[in-house]
Amino acid sequence: MCTIFNQVLEAHDEIKAVVNEGKKAEADAAYERQQGLEESRRKKLDSIKNMTAVSAKFAASNLSTNSDTALNLTEDEKQAGELEAVNTINQSERKAKTYMDKADAYYKKAKLMGDKFFLDFANETSQAIVKTLLLV
Repeated sequence: MCTIFNQVLEAHDEIKAVVNEGKKAEADAAYERQQGLEESRRKKLDSIKNMTAVSAKFAASNLSTNSDTALNLTEDEKQAGELEAVNTINQSERKAKTYMDKADAYYKKAKLMGDKFFLDFANETSQAIVKTLLLV
């Protein structure tokens, strides 16, 4: 009886360790997404700073900040900043998906381990019952 209990505890601990790896991978994915959002915000802020700098240079040169050239440069800077921000989010999402795929693999492994333990346990129990019945 004690041996069976020890087997159950050991299987539980092994499965729990695999599940914990899955949870860690999920946490890593969430962290990666958050880092991507924060970096994206920084890129947008940098873009705004650069747009302001372009306008300031035009104004300092006594050029109209409403001229086509100034507006085109400002718009180009804005688009470049937006593109960088979107690319940053896409990169972090790709990394997060990799972590989520790992988490999914860990959870599947844990399920298979549990299923295998249950089947092995059922098989051993069945064999023990048959042996007992054959002895009677």
